[in-house]
Amino acid sequence: MDSKLGLIVQLNGVFLITILSIFLRRSLKLRALKYWTTAWLCLSFALISLRMGFEYEQLKTLLFTYYFLGEYIFGFMLIAGCKSLAEKNYELKAKTEFFLLPFVGIALLLPNFSADFNEIYTIHSLVMAGFFGYAFVVVRGPGLPSFGSKLMNVALVLLSLNFFIYFVVFAIRIFVAFDTTLLSYNSIVDLVLETTLGFGMVIVLLETVLRDYKDANTELTKAKHKLEELVRTDPLTTALLWIRQRPYRNRNQH
Repeated sequence: MDSKLGLIVQLNGVFLITILSIFLRRSLKLRALKYWTTAWLCLSFALISLRMGFEYEQLKTLLFTYYFLGEYIFGFMLIAGCKSLAEKNYELKAKTEFFLLPFVGIALLLPNFSADFNEIYTIHSLVMAGFFGYAFVVVRGPGLPSFGSKLMNVALVLLSLNFFIYFVVFAIRIFVAFDTTLLSYNSIVDLVLETTLGFGMVIVLLETVLRDYKDANTELTKAKHKLEELVRTDPLTTALLWIRQRPYRNRNQH
């Protein structure tokens, strides 16, 4: 398969996940979904920039910078969404966003490092493997024992391993020439794993909403029982009140 065609297929798949995330944002007011929607938007932008970079030679340095930057923001927001699920009150702050600055520097430097995209992709793939690996560490925490989190775990492990393999293969390729026909399918592999990750995210979010509704229902049930107990108890003596219902009798009736 042509690598450009594979990239277009990957872009279409990621774009569909992005649209799904945007629609979910209208009904699910979860901070994790906000971060993940931003992540998928950035990944879509990154893939568009990469496709245009292969097409327009004179703009490839700028477009490749956009590609790297979009992917790093994707990884950063992916981790932020995972942390917001694992830590209930987690929220991105200005101090947290400073951690993204080194990756902005990498995105600016990589396109000028070499004219061969495969060489600079070696470093990029190692960075992305780190992002997915760290997201896996966050998601597998004790606060998320569910099917959705397990699906995300599998996707994140495979994505981290996938990009690490890219790093090894492209690093060896710098020194030893060999057939790289299989690498033309890397976009399809990425799409399958990213789609799995996207579905895992959706399931995790739905499970979170369901769990919140169950907790709220439990609290309402407890409050109802407490009110019923207060109604049947004298507030002064804390003795139970017994209401006898006697039939109405007319005084004039003999």
